[in-house]
Amino acid sequence: SAASDVYKRQPWEFKDVSSGTTEYVGADVELAKYIAEKLGVELPRSLVDAFRGTNPTAIRNKFTEYFGDRLDYDKTRAVKHEYFEMATKDGIPLEEGLVELLEYLNANGIPAAVATSTEQKRAEMIIKKAGVYEMFTGYTYGDLIERSKPAPDIFLKAAELIGQKPEDCLVLEDSAPGLEAGKAAGGY
Repeated sequence: SAASDVYKRQPWEFKDVSSGTTEYVGADVELAKYIAEKLGVELPRSLVDAFRGTNPTAIRNKFTEYFGDRLDYDKTRAVKHEYFEMATKDGIPLEEGLVELLEYLNANGIPAAVATSTEQKRAEMIIKKAGVYEMFTGYTYGDLIERSKPAPDIFLKAAELIGQKPEDCLVLEDSAPGLEAGKAAGGY
């Protein structure tokens, strides 16, 4: 159905919110619906998929390539941030087991790094609000890396920041481009 391929303005009827390669978490669907309704646009799932795991520059380029001058990127991004502020006003949900994993790593002197495509200002706010910022040894952000995931650059930098060889690093990721980048960097 059209609802499975495009995030449209209301009415919303999502019977299947997954594609062949990416499972959409509720936040992705709700964010896409919010932006679509607020700005009166349609957001193809393929475009939303293309944004996952990539840095702000790559997202801006893909957005502009798709919308041209029909939709202002900065206005759309402001709406995204507005939604995020509303959705996280009561805190940032953590993946099950994250705190226990970080506690184990810290207790055993094993360094851990954040390698996120999100820009530094927003990522630091999110990680601090989640209460896990101090549990990491190093941080690298999408706006500080020239080539976005799936290029390995962000993971190579993260390994360097924690004093490890990339091939000695375990990569935990939430996007296909991130998994590709981790593998390309030589990580597990």
